[in-house]
Amino acid sequence: MTLGNVLLTLRAREHRGPARMHRRPNAAGTYSTGCPPLRWGNRGDRALQSRFRVVILNATPPPPHPPHPTARSRSNDETHLDRAGPPPMIFRGSQVRMIVFFFVALTLVGAVGYRWIEGWNWADSFYMTVITITAVGYHEVHPVSQAGRYWTIFVLAGGLTGLAAWFALITAAMVRMDLGNQYKRRKTLKEVSRMKDHVIVCGGGRMGVQVVHELQDARQAFVLIERDEEAIRALRRVSPDVRVLEDDATRDRALEEAGIKRAKGLVTCLSADADNLYVCLSARHLNPDLVIVTRAEGEQAIDKMRRAGANHVVSPNVAGAVWVASVLVRPAVASFLDVTAPGSHLSRHLDHATVGAGSQVAGSTLAGARILDETGLLVVAIRKHGTPPDKVLLNPPGDTVLEPGDDVIVLGDGEQLGKLREYVG
Repeated sequence: MTLGNVLLTLRAREHRGPARMHRRPNAAGTYSTGCPPLRWGNRGDRALQSRFRVVILNATPPPPHPPHPTARSRSNDETHLDRAGPPPMIFRGSQVRMIVFFFVALTLVGAVGYRWIEGWNWADSFYMTVITITAVGYHEVHPVSQAGRYWTIFVLAGGLTGLAAWFALITAAMVRMDLGNQYKRRKTLKEVSRMKDHVIVCGGGRMGVQVVHELQDARQAFVLIERDEEAIRALRRVSPDVRVLEDDATRDRALEEAGIKRAKGLVTCLSADADNLYVCLSARHLNPDLVIVTRAEGEQAIDKMRRAGANHVVSPNVAGAVWVASVLVRPAVASFLDVTAPGSHLSRHLDHATVGAGSQVAGSTLAGARILDETGLLVVAIRKHGTPPDKVLLNPPGDTVLEPGDDVIVLGDGEQLGKLREYVG
């Protein structure tokens, strides 16, 4: 086993939770981590063997009851070992049993008291006890003596105490149920179940928020998956109508609730490359035709993301470096691209429109379509139907035939783009 496998093994052991990490003393009286014996491979790994052994032998034993970790599992639903713990119980069994036992005992004691003090039969004694405990306000079964009145006050006080404890338990259960968030979640799930050809955004950080704003400006239906409550509240302060599922995007269940089988695209911009990798693997398995765009920090992660099923990989570091260099080396081009970027005050940007099956320009040439005259848009490129996304015809000639399914990439403002979609749709 190489050093890299050792680290992966330790990390996997860590994900299994504290129950699998209890260190137990061996024959020498030292503590081990419970991992299987490590086999050191090459000479470079053997050089760290002594250090690794010292760390294990000098480890102190853990406390008897280590705190339960709150970090989430990164594996899928079939094999995950969730470290977030079970969901909170709505009713605590011990409290319910205690209240039930209190009412049963009070009923028996009250019935025995009425039979002993007033001399009633058991049926009348139990009936009088029940209507007194529940404080329903009925008249007495029989006239009661002075001692019977004192006993009725005692039973009534006990009944009110028990009812107060029961209502407190119900209130605590309603708080645990978090009815407000449950209603919002069910409403969001109902809306998502009706969505089709939407986009799933995984992660509501700085990059995720920007993606959400761009999708809103493009009027593209989307749903956001985010598990941080603070990030969700911050996003809803800016966009109150955004659809958010508070869940872990690395789980298959969360992706299925977001309608991944009906979605046309997925953007994963989580903070860790490992999380983005898990999302890519799960998303590609659930929907082989999905267009996946992911974020990657390192150069090595970019290749792994593509092998995991991502169609496009965006590295903020690389993209930022290219842009900075372009501003210095090619300032005119950089200024032009800055103008075409969304949010520019000049409101010029690149976009595309797809030629419909019954379009009036289907089958005609680019020159015959007269897109510039009809909409005022400049045709920059055309991507023929069925070709890969990166295969586009730049600066297409006028004799290029427009066919149904072709994407016409143009430069213009939003109003002109609306005219183009009506013209070629």
